[in-house]
Amino acid sequence: MRPGDGPGDGQGDGAYERAVGAVAAGLRGAGPAEAPGRLCAVAVDLLPVDGASVSLRGDSMPLRLAASGDVAARLAELQATLGDGPCHHVLRTGAPVLARDLTDAACAERWPVFAQQALGSGVRAVYALPLGSTAVCVGTLDLYSASPGGLTAHELHVALLVAGVMTVALTDLPNDARDAGEG
Repeated sequence: MRPGDGPGDGQGDGAYERAVGAVAAGLRGAGPAEAPGRLCAVAVDLLPVDGASVSLRGDSMPLRLAASGDVAARLAELQATLGDGPCHHVLRTGAPVLARDLTDAACAERWPVFAQQALGSGVRAVYALPLGSTAVCVGTLDLYSASPGGLTAHELHVALLVAGVMTVALTDLPNDARDAGEG
């Protein structure tokens, strides 16, 4: 692998370095409470998605910490309220969920209310990524797309990069900020 190549993406055009630079620029000057929201915005800028949200694992449901816009915030809250959706699967398993088309029968059967509500909001695909590891998943980064389809290997790598930086940013929050729900 050459510098600038993301692992396994086979691209030598510096796309990975540009993604790292965009994450760094998005965080520049951000305080701990601002980092999650800024990283949601960076994810939307870097990836073919229309919205992003980050939720932390709560005692009984995920707690939305930040979102890139109203639709992303509403869908994150909906998953918490329903107790179901891609985010919940990630929290249970620690594995990513890449729901490429919410109109697909498998998605409609797996998350009937969430899929219906997401489609009604103009969202056709959801990519939910764990924050942390498969052993300790502390939350999720959920990406929402108005277009059906999957992420390329490079795009998935960039999404995982943002999720990794998000995990570090969240673990660096002061305890009083995490306890007070200030982001």
